[in-house]
Amino acid sequence: PNPSRDPLRTPPTRLSDAQKASRKIKKGLKTEMTKRLHDAVVKHLQEQKYAVELLSRAHNVTPKYVNDMIGSQTKYHTAHKIHLTNALIHAKAKEMNSDQPIGSRYTLGELREMVAEDPQMKNLTRDEKTTYVSALREHREQKVSSVRANNIAAARDVLVTTERVIKELDDLRVRTGTYATVYVVRGHINDTIQSTMHGTDNSEDFWEDVYDSPLADVLRQYEQWACTQNQS
Repeated sequence: PNPSRDPLRTPPTRLSDAQKASRKIKKGLKTEMTKRLHDAVVKHLQEQKYAVELLSRAHNVTPKYVNDMIGSQTKYHTAHKIHLTNALIHAKAKEMNSDQPIGSRYTLGELREMVAEDPQMKNLTRDEKTTYVSALREHREQKVSSVRANNIAAARDVLVTTERVIKELDDLRVRTGTYATVYVVRGHINDTIQSTMHGTDNSEDFWEDVYDSPLADVLRQYEQWACTQNQS
């Protein structure tokens, strides 16, 4: 006999036929629910793929370009979720820097230390936390509204200027036989500027023949690169 085993341990109770039948039914229901979820996910992905294909055809870009845009927007919104620490630092910055001239304001590191040492910012109630977070959210929304207004004017400027440049290049092609390719992309993920590509005559063939990439793919890569240059 094994001395490490407990001789007084009660053997497990055998399931009755009714209990076995009940467990079998539950297992069957769980399997059916899993199958339904799987089928629903497959259907959703198929519908999403179809929607992406419609968007890509409507805007003359590749499906990969649309999927990359969806992914970048998702990452952006996830990254900008408001955390309590950021809300407290924002409140402290508003308190300490409002009357300070540019160049004399407290740095982020200094503000973070002030928050850590401020007894009024410790052991906060749920309502107090909500108030701080709401204040930062309102501040961000106001900034976004201001940026959006500026973006509308900028997008209009880009559109008008790009159309003029394209027309001049097309006219130049007719007069002189020159070739040109134009890419105009936004420089920040929040910009509402519509990225544009244009090739005079059959310039598009150059990108596919030499670089094995259609103009739309090059545009997408260029836009992704541009948006990483000024992430601040």
